[in-house]
Amino acid sequence: LALIGVTLGNSRVRRPLLALLQGKTSNSELGYRAITNVIGWRMGLDYPLTGVGPGSVLHLYQKYRPYWAGREAELHFQLHSTPAQLWAELGLWGIAALVSFAGLLGWLTWRWSCELSQRSRDGETAPEEHRTELLHPGLVWSLAAGLFAYGLMGLTDFQLDTPAICCVIVVYLAVLAQVYQAHDTVLSRRPLFKLFSPRLWTGLGVGCLIAVNLWLVPIHRAWAVSKQGFDQLNLGNFDGFEQALTQAHNLAPWEPYYPSMLAWALGDFSFQATGASREALRTESIQWFEQANAVAPYQEFGQSNLGWLLSQTTPGEAVDAFTQSAQLVPVKQEVFLGLGLALLRHNQPVLAADALVLELLRFPMLITSPIWQLGELASVRETVFSQLEEQYVELLKLSEASLRPHLMQQQGALYWWQGNYTAAAQSWENFPTGQILLQLAQENSLTADTLPENIIGRRAILAWLLPSQRRPLLEQALIQPRNDLPQFNVALPPPEQVEQFATAMDQAASFDDWLKNSGLIAQPRSQRVGFGALNRHIDGPFPVDYSPRIVNQPVNIVFESLFAVPTFFPELDGVLQPQRQRLLSQIEQ
Repeated sequence: LALIGVTLGNSRVRRPLLALLQGKTSNSELGYRAITNVIGWRMGLDYPLTGVGPGSVLHLYQKYRPYWAGREAELHFQLHSTPAQLWAELGLWGIAALVSFAGLLGWLTWRWSCELSQRSRDGETAPEEHRTELLHPGLVWSLAAGLFAYGLMGLTDFQLDTPAICCVIVVYLAVLAQVYQAHDTVLSRRPLFKLFSPRLWTGLGVGCLIAVNLWLVPIHRAWAVSKQGFDQLNLGNFDGFEQALTQAHNLAPWEPYYPSMLAWALGDFSFQATGASREALRTESIQWFEQANAVAPYQEFGQSNLGWLLSQTTPGEAVDAFTQSAQLVPVKQEVFLGLGLALLRHNQPVLAADALVLELLRFPMLITSPIWQLGELASVRETVFSQLEEQYVELLKLSEASLRPHLMQQQGALYWWQGNYTAAAQSWENFPTGQILLQLAQENSLTADTLPENIIGRRAILAWLLPSQRRPLLEQALIQPRNDLPQFNVALPPPEQVEQFATAMDQAASFDDWLKNSGLIAQPRSQRVGFGALNRHIDGPFPVDYSPRIVNQPVNIVFESLFAVPTFFPELDGVLQPQRQRLLSQIEQ
């Protein structure tokens, strides 16, 4: 009972377990732990005797990542579970070592406690040679309890690659080993045990330390050089940055981070250049991305951005790159968009439409983007939206009851956006926000007094209904709360943005017209937050994807929840994955 109580005292164990018992399979933390453990299990199954090798989790993580993971836990360098990490990297040997070590430590602690209890009952004191003046039994129990507590934490985290934690554990074990040896006269007298003298252990330890430090020299040198390169990039010295990153790559050619960051920077600059300079930068970026992908072929970042670079000039090769990305992280935003564009440019419109429909099913906000009025996408818009309508009808027939509310909400949003208000009313029969939007689109009888409380975008709707209070209400509607901000006022919208929204609303014929035709657009770029930390580097900037994004600001900011899809949504991804696999199989044929 005490063991169960202590285990449940670990919040990382308790919260996912409670969510599982309550049937909340969409719990983010439960999903995150399930994903990383499944990845570790799959790695170990492929290499049960040896594992994939120490330090290989980062490079192979996305290869073994399950499709139902959605957008959760897209990339990591560890599996947040010591048993899963050892099984993945070392296979059976790692698990055998862990079990044997835990069993030996438990057995020695039990023998020591039995001996201590026997002496206490007999009223004896320890012989002179067994006395450990510096370690009271209470301190020994404290050390054992500390290791036990770490073992519990190790079920939901992996920290053996952190020197500070490892050193503390080694000290604990060394002290306990001395205590248990002193109390085990049989073990200490054996010739085999005496063979491993302190001098031998010291020599082996020093030798390993020297070998490890020699091995780390080029790694640390590459890190230092890359730090200087990123400093040069911040100062605007691109040549110095390129030379430093090239040198870092030559020092540690097995590291994908250096060629990836160099390739990304070159490609990013190519979009800002013109003429021959642009082509030269793009060509060099492609070459570096190919080198990075050769080192780490199972990382989606390199494949996706390579695909965007190739899409304009060699769409066939771009299709191959996006196909790789879709196989690694099928729910990465804009991967199927890039695949669809590349297929269009490669004269495969049927497959392109299928890819674009899959993108819209997982990221329905894209239907509101002005990008559908530009270039190749304008020519297939009607086809894609028509197929999307058919997909919603088919999915509603086949899906489980838990998925139907989401599908009906998105089906109604699609009809509403295209102006088919009759069909939207049927899909939104049980969706109050949708009913309000339809009223605003078709009549003006709605008033501020009759507006329900719990609807999406309520303040923006009030701003339309109450022109005298329009600007303060829009300011409230545009607030973007963020958990990482120490001051709330930093999240307030700039006055210029409020004025633009208010002016566009003043000029709109209806609230529906303001949402759909305001002309308030933005072109944000998807940032890879934490990319450096996940690759064990902290000096470089966060790279941003090359994918083109054009967003309708009123809908994207005020009515984001209308088109929101959870990052972890295994029910939806389970339905869409067969379609993704079928499309990718057709492309590869």
